[in-house]
Amino acid sequence: LERNHTAVRVWIDGALIFAPGADGREVLTDDGRRRLDAAMAQLMQYPRNSPLVIEGYAAGGDENAYLVSLDRAQRVRDHLLGRFRRQTASTGVMPLSGDAAGSPSGDGAWAGVALTLFVPNESLREGTQ
Repeated sequence: LERNHTAVRVWIDGALIFAPGADGREVLTDDGRRRLDAAMAQLMQYPRNSPLVIEGYAAGGDENAYLVSLDRAQRVRDHLLGRFRRQTASTGVMPLSGDAAGSPSGDGAWAGVALTLFVPNESLREGTQ
């Protein structure tokens, strides 16, 4: 995708959007939903048909980190599909455990999500939506 697209990424710390649920798995909080909505508002200036990948991140290097990062990405995707009526075919998830090159933490790690919109380079040059 990055060959003909530019990745526009919004990072969101997991502690700001998730809380432990009754079953021990994380759930999106009401404040978390509002934060996700605000993050999506930043991306709405770009063409609506741009592919969106929700990257999930969780600390640790074992299979549990992979499963947590997958669960985080899927929960966020479910919320965004319902709230913003995105096409399911152009809205995916990518569990990345804790490895996050370019994360705001500056140490190559992250615990949360990143909303990554792949904007066609031509749209950026033209300034079109």
